[in-house]
Amino acid sequence: MACLLMYQLGLVHHEEQLLRTATGIYRSLGLDHPSLSDTLTNPLENPGIVTTIVALSLKSGRRGPAFWAVRVFAILLFLGLPLAAQVVVAYTLVVTGASLWVIPLAAGFALSAGHVILYAR
Repeated sequence: MACLLMYQLGLVHHEEQLLRTATGIYRSLGLDHPSLSDTLTNPLENPGIVTTIVALSLKSGRRGPAFWAVRVFAILLFLGLPLAAQVVVAYTLVVTGASLWVIPLAAGFALSAGHVILYAR
């Protein structure tokens, strides 16, 4: 789950870069329309659930408290909760004597934690 969220966040970042580039090309050609600056009605926008929530939380292009609250909530829900669940499952496996099953779980945990660290950098 954490890997899928990191993939989605990477795609959103890539989409933002492509949108800026396309908008810059249109403006350099003299095609400057107000809709190109609007994060909700931009004709080049491809809204998904993450981009919609983030766009709604942005006011006047600024990252205000709503933006950061949505971002923290999404990270805790989609990254923190799965990592915490993996820790609980690993603890339960150790307590019940099924310690061998902790190895693949630890590998998944390490990959997920690695993605979180890469995102935070």
